[in-house]
Amino acid sequence: MCEENKTVFDEFQFIHDLYKDNKKANQVVFNEQGKNATYSARLSEKFWGEVHLRFPMIGFVGATVK
Repeated sequence: MCEENKTVFDEFQFIHDLYKDNKKANQVVFNEQGKNATYSARLSEKFWGEVHLRFPMIGFVGATVK
């Protein structure tokens, strides 16, 4: 399933890495792009596990950093 969504995840990788380094500065773009990644990831629990390994911060999509 990761191969089927490779483009989505490759695009999300860049902002994910930026978000890890500076959450406040990258929060808006992270949340916007993360919606696509989380939608794709919720297709199955096994797939979600694989996505979470690649993007440990994905659980923060939609969160507000203060």
